[in-house]
Amino acid sequence: MGKMLHIHAANAEPARIQTDKLAYTYAEAEAATGVSVRTFERLVSTGALPASYAAGRKPVILADTLYAFLKAGEVVKNV
Repeated sequence: MGKMLHIHAANAEPARIQTDKLAYTYAEAEAATGVSVRTFERLVSTGALPASYAAGRKPVILADTLYAFLKAGEVVKNV
């Protein structure tokens, strides 16, 4: 069995999520939530948080996905 990845989003602020924005780059997600870019990279690379890729661009996190992540407060994933 792999190790568990625990990410706590308790200090993140869902109120900073813009309702008119469809997706966030990792840097924008960090600015909106206080969760580091590196943490978002790990979450996506382990499959704990889905990312979208538009036209060969860098990955983005959909606003709905980011809000759900913050609302849950913690993501636990076997890696």
